[in-house]
Amino acid sequence: MRKIFITLTTFFTLSLLLKIGLEIRHNLIYYSVYYAQNVHHNSNTDPVMATLIDNLSDIPKPENNQIGYDFDGINIIYMKTENTRLAGLEAWYDLYHDNHTYYFNSKAELVEYSRVTDNTSYNIKDKRKEARKLIYSIIQPIIDIQPKPPKSANFQWLFNITYGRRFQ
Repeated sequence: MRKIFITLTTFFTLSLLLKIGLEIRHNLIYYSVYYAQNVHHNSNTDPVMATLIDNLSDIPKPENNQIGYDFDGINIIYMKTENTRLAGLEAWYDLYHDNHTYYFNSKAELVEYSRVTDNTSYNIKDKRKEARKLIYSIIQPIIDIQPKPPKSANFQWLFNITYGRRFQ
């Protein structure tokens, strides 16, 4: 009888811990855009863009005729009316606009720019504002509908510990 009680207690405790862990993970992903807006970060990095692309399949998205999504291996957001798309995984991100390509590292920091029609070398600092403007023209409607976490389940502190170093 005692072995059954210990086994059931252990099973119940492990199940409860697993459920709590999964709920916290879900919270960090579902509210990641909100948390990213409030994380301390380097001015050259963009945690909102990175977390939005990383968790695109798990966050609320607007029903918008202008924006399309593709989750076939790589998360992609694209403008249906323009030749613009933002794609990536946790290790890298790309922004394509007409013949312009902007490459970002895992911190969502612009590291390279190229243009299909020429081989000119460009100053990255000059292209940051241009890239940011294009990125937010795509993702702002998604950002606008992201919910705030409930006060009782706001894990900003845990998000900061988990992802904060990535954007420093």
